[in-house]
Amino acid sequence: YADDTTLLFEVSRSPQSSETRAIERNIERSIEIFNQDGLVVNSGKTKIVLFHNPQCRLEPGHTCFRVHDVEIRLSDSANCLGVILHQHMKWLPHVRHISKRCFAVIASIARPSLKVPRPKSVLASHCLRHRLPSV
Repeated sequence: YADDTTLLFEVSRSPQSSETRAIERNIERSIEIFNQDGLVVNSGKTKIVLFHNPQCRLEPGHTCFRVHDVEIRLSDSANCLGVILHQHMKWLPHVRHISKRCFAVIASIARPSLKVPRPKSVLASHCLRHRLPSV
């Protein structure tokens, strides 16, 4: 699979249909190159994000693209090598995602486990075994 491939195109503030078609052709050409090299592009996981200023509203006609007869809708964000890129270049979606993962890891570490003794009990049993003064 052609995973983690990112294609960037510059478009005007109000993309015209000719620009949209040019982007579709470039994406189709990229897919053909991947196919020639034996790589497969999963259209179901493909995302198109138009990065723009929040004050610039996109016209309703530019909400989806057609690539090899597959309709790809615009997405508000995409994951690029572990970084969530938001259409307005805001970091909050990425920070929320990372925070959620960090809290899950912290919770699993803090959860008591029968298999892993707590450091204090290990020290206490070591002190008892070797008749050292307890800390």
